[in-house]
Amino acid sequence: MLTNKRRKGVNRTLAVVLVVVVVIVIAASVYAVSRPSKTSTTPPTSTTSSSTTSTGSGSSTTTTSTSAGAPYNETLVVAETLGEPSGLDVAWSTDAPAYEIEQNIYQGLVWYQGNSTNSYVGVLATNWSVTPDGLTYTFSLRHDVRFSNGAPFNAYDVWFNYYRLTLNNGPPGYILGPATFTPGNITLQDLNTFNFTDPTPAQLAVMENPNQSIQVVNEYTIAFHLAHPIPSFMARLAAPPGGIEYPQFIQEHGGVQANGTENTYVDANGAPGTGPYVVSSWIHGQSITLTLNPYYWGPRPHVSKVVIEYVTNTLDAINDLKSGSAQMLYTVPFNLLPDINSTPGVILESHGLSYDIAWLSLNTQAYPLNITDVRLAINYAVNRTQIIDKVLYGYGVPFQGPIPIGMFGHNNSIMPIGYNLSKAKQLLAEAGFPGGKGIPPLTLLYYTGDPVVLATVQIIQSDLAQIGITVTLEGVTQATYFNIAATVPRVSNYPDILWSVWFPDFAYPDDYAYSFENINSVFDNSNVNNTLLNLWTTEALNSANLTQQAILYSKITELDKQLGDNVWLWQSVVGYGVPAYASNVHNVYWNPILYGYNYSAIYIYPYS
Repeated sequence: MLTNKRRKGVNRTLAVVLVVVVVIVIAASVYAVSRPSKTSTTPPTSTTSSSTTSTGSGSSTTTTSTSAGAPYNETLVVAETLGEPSGLDVAWSTDAPAYEIEQNIYQGLVWYQGNSTNSYVGVLATNWSVTPDGLTYTFSLRHDVRFSNGAPFNAYDVWFNYYRLTLNNGPPGYILGPATFTPGNITLQDLNTFNFTDPTPAQLAVMENPNQSIQVVNEYTIAFHLAHPIPSFMARLAAPPGGIEYPQFIQEHGGVQANGTENTYVDANGAPGTGPYVVSSWIHGQSITLTLNPYYWGPRPHVSKVVIEYVTNTLDAINDLKSGSAQMLYTVPFNLLPDINSTPGVILESHGLSYDIAWLSLNTQAYPLNITDVRLAINYAVNRTQIIDKVLYGYGVPFQGPIPIGMFGHNNSIMPIGYNLSKAKQLLAEAGFPGGKGIPPLTLLYYTGDPVVLATVQIIQSDLAQIGITVTLEGVTQATYFNIAATVPRVSNYPDILWSVWFPDFAYPDDYAYSFENINSVFDNSNVNNTLLNLWTTEALNSANLTQQAILYSKITELDKQLGDNVWLWQSVVGYGVPAYASNVHNVYWNPILYGYNYSAIYIYPYS
């Protein structure tokens, strides 16, 4: 997602710094995985149990980790500088602060297994199967789940929620809804009038129709019939918009809205979910308070109250952690790492590569960037290693895009373009611009308010000056940036070079390759309209053959490198910033697709 964090449309993921200061922490969650402790204090004895069931190609594994010595009824205070959510409705709000809350109050059918993004664990589903042609997915659902208002959960609720996404076609529609299902004969009236707790025979006949995209097989079995294979379907189900909300609450508070219309009440207040927490209060501009879901079906969290306070001064958050008045901070912006590095009793996390990437999009439709050798010269002139060392303090690696390292579809044998000033000058000369002569000043558009972005584009400006290219930096507000970057047809003042950051909405390469390389995507910000890239990205999007997909993604990567239409700068370690926490904090669950913290998965020992 190109956003103010991670999502498409105007909400996709553009890097905005997220800082969360956590004052008291938690214990076990239904899909949390215990990670090795980095504390010098011996933690209480932990016990772990797991059970696995498998049906066809799907499996469900439940792993819980508990700590006998950690107390319950803890209060967790979180100071966050990203800003408060735009809303709390999974069918509408797709910014990072919203996702952070949504992932703690709602649950979907599946989630990722541990730190993996290639295997899944059942959450509201216990097991699943997929037909050989990849067109039908069938999920068995848990029988012991209730919403936070006590209402029972069943397949009718899933049917309602996913058809709601489809007919409403709001911002998450590119993940689930229109991107995966067709409405068929289902209408808004059906969604707004059916009884989803005890449906009538006539209503059941509609929901059990096998010719629809979404079919209720029985009260605890749901089937999805796809029009064509969607290799990323499981990843899309695991995304926050896959969370299930209580249908009757939505019906009683504005109902399912027509195409592209927000339900303002549900977005402002949220709805009953099945997750470990509920939103007990939201004081706009100040805080959100989460408390325990009294009907939660999973292990009881150690933290019973989470107070998320929205603040603006990141240095204050860092000082709280250093002084001991807070136990966690999410995250430390790269530019402020020197203010906290080597602080006694504070751990800076480094648990692996995220899928968060930064790059420059070169406008291939503007002179002279419509010349391949000019674009390649710019690629060779940018010193990525210097940027990673000086701006990210080593919390990043060079990569060859569009697909990040570690994700299916990335080919490690295709090396990124390296820094080579002589090669850059040679390419410019061969293109007819010796020493950069004849190249007009190029505009590089970026958004203001992020010191990491500013430091990066300033280094790039200096790098390109060494080969005779003058770059004019144009900083604009994020609102202006998004109006320019996410508008098609392109605006008249579209820049020569566009700063870009992306955080994944779901862990699959079509969230990257198709988004950046296909002319039909609004996020093809280099405006490349290459016949082969358009063909290959479309084929990869719809292919059910993993081997064919891998071949296609390698072809896309190699051609991107040959064209030089993007300057891939870095793939960040951990995320866009570095989580930090006190040495007595344990079980900080991390996954590249998790937003913020899974509050139910953390505990603090010793407690003080």
